[in-house]
Amino acid sequence: MVMFGKNYQESHSIHLTWRCTLGNCPYCWVTRAIRSDPKYYHREEHAPEEWMTFFRSLKPAILDFVGGEPTLYRGFVDIIKSLKGRHLYAPTSNLTGDGFLEFVEKCDPSYCLQVTASYHPTGRLSLREFLGRFNLLEGRKFPCSINLVVYPPLLKQILEAYDYFKGEGVRTIHLSPYEPFENVLKPYGGLAECNCGNTRLIVLPNGDVCRCISWCKHIGRRGENHLGNVFDGTFKPHGKPVLCDMYCEPLLEYDPTDGITLRTYAKILKIPKEYEYRLKRRVITREDLLKLIQNPELQIKCMEGHECTTLLDLET
Repeated sequence: MVMFGKNYQESHSIHLTWRCTLGNCPYCWVTRAIRSDPKYYHREEHAPEEWMTFFRSLKPAILDFVGGEPTLYRGFVDIIKSLKGRHLYAPTSNLTGDGFLEFVEKCDPSYCLQVTASYHPTGRLSLREFLGRFNLLEGRKFPCSINLVVYPPLLKQILEAYDYFKGEGVRTIHLSPYEPFENVLKPYGGLAECNCGNTRLIVLPNGDVCRCISWCKHIGRRGENHLGNVFDGTFKPHGKPVLCDMYCEPLLEYDPTDGITLRTYAKILKIPKEYEYRLKRRVITREDLLKLIQNPELQIKCMEGHECTTLLDLET
């Protein structure tokens, strides 16, 4: 991606904090893997100046601030301001708390790639309140979208939220499939070349660096995929694509809204036929949502660990 005369070929997920204003959403991997285990719940948070030093050491990149709720981190606004002229930023936020309001008021949207507004039916904001905060983003010209996790026990609330936001004129709403936590813990048995650990990094609140989100979630399986720490001088990226056998291989995901079929995508990427079973789409449509609501058996399978989008494709 080329913007402002720079070629942004790297994209990193930055976890400034594990803290969240919503507590314990049942479908949140941080809830299940991190907050439940003090050993991995890094309560220590590094100073903004330390993060700024690290960001200055990176090539121009898209920095995706996730968490936890990134606007809870003290110094978040200062960090965003320090990125101007070098990096693009793309935070994911549930829009709650005073930190979010400070972010909207003080941060420059001109180098913001996207704000993903994550709506949670069990959260602190009503649909109307959430939309009001979302409109603050749009009023300040932030590029933004709303994301809803299609968690089977909350399907009717998700449908209600989707229809409400659409009816109020929100242009971009993503229905993300529920990702069973257990799935992300298991290798899928094949190998594919991956840029995670090279041009894609996951940086945790204590500065530890992982190749990808599967390796963060796969507590205990670190080895060569733990790339050191950005604050103690041990961080060292792979420097090239490497073969990976983990579940979330990003090259094997496709989005049918782009008009690309699964078979065409496999051909474009020159993926051997024995790997095609791993290809999966990453979005759910409103029609899919209705199908799930009407089919309790599909809901049970999704909760048991089957990939929701794969099940829906098989039903078509």
